Amino acid sequence: MPKAKFKTSMVLGVRRQRRVVQLKDIKNKEKRKQVWAKRKVEIAKTKDKLYQKRRKKRLKFGFKAAPFEIKTQESKRVPDETTITGYDEEVEGEHQMDEFSAHFSQLAKPKICITTSIRPMKVHFFFLLQKKKRTPFSPFN
Repeated sequence: MPKAKFKTSMVLGVRRQRRVVQLKDIKNKEKRKQVWAKRKVEIAKTKDKLYQKRRKKRLKFGFKAAPFEIKTQESKRVPDETTITGYDEEVEGEHQMDEFSAHFSQLAKPKICITTSIRPMKVHFFFLLQKKKRTPFSPFN
């Protein structure tokens, strides 16, 4: 079940008899605050009703009945012709001619310089010593 979607016009609009009055059209500041507070409570109630409906569905039929879709940048991205999926010979050829190809094929040893502030705390110092042991070619300055 899709999440509750409220358009800006619907959120800011308040019904007065047959017409919808926009919140910005209410000139009196106190009245506008009161109307907005009521509208905010209505929105919260409708969202809660939808949530409870999904929750009951999940309890009854399991999670797959009403899955919760987490929206991330990757899931919202619209695929276009420049998107590469799977193996592509042309891209692999570019990776082999890349300036970092020696590092990725582990032919060159990475050079890491570990730096800190002027006087690191004791805890940080022990952490840095552990890091230095794990990365052999990393000078500490």
